[in-house]
Amino acid sequence: APARAVDALAIYENRAALAAAAQHCGALSANEAAAQALGLLQARHDALRAGASLARLAAADENAARRTARLACDAPELQQSIAALRQSFPAFLRQGRAVFAPDWRASKYARDVWAVRFGADLQAPTLGLIAHRGGLSLAIDANGATRAVGAVLLTRNPSLQPAPILSAAGPLPPAGFAASAWPVAAILDQGRFALSDAALAALIALDPREAVLIRLFDRRGAIAAERVIPVGDVAIAIRFAQLPLGASARNAN
Repeated sequence: APARAVDALAIYENRAALAAAAQHCGALSANEAAAQALGLLQARHDALRAGASLARLAAADENAARRTARLACDAPELQQSIAALRQSFPAFLRQGRAVFAPDWRASKYARDVWAVRFGADLQAPTLGLIAHRGGLSLAIDANGATRAVGAVLLTRNPSLQPAPILSAAGPLPPAGFAASAWPVAAILDQGRFALSDAALAALIALDPREAVLIRLFDRRGAIAAERVIPVGDVAIAIRFAQLPLGASARNAN
């Protein structure tokens, strides 16, 4: 709907302008800047889903940069906007868990197996981030597909198709434009398959309106299960999980 796109674009423009100004003036701590960047990305995704074009978003970024170049950091209106922004950070940083569109579940708690996970269905194969080898790794979870001994993640290949393919055929890229990410480690006793950092970077770089496919294989090489997973706000969920839990908004300068 055009009205939705206009409204969502206006929100993005306002957040982009404030983010550029805050960065230009050095007005935020590292924690505050990280939280603000998450909010800006959320506004960008919302605008895309509402129908705003990539060109309009790029124009908003350029306009924000131009306005910032002429900005007086001590302007009362700007100081009021930044003060209001800061008031929202402490409560946000205290959140330990959150759900992002359409069903990405993020957690900052080390005791949780999944830092990020799609969906709550424990029987369906899924995708997310787990603790692995001292860090967080993108992983496919077989869950109900108990016969699975292999897995692959299929995404759009940006070297073959730089722009997202958004058509009536669905959010998945055509087979000829897909990239395959195979596991770098298998945790078979837990039914999980860890993917590379490159696979994680490829997922984060996708358009929130796209989707990926996870496919699981049995010992004969036959497909044991597969599932289409929308990209949605996975990049935001990952950023949330990496924010400090309960940290003061003003620390980590």
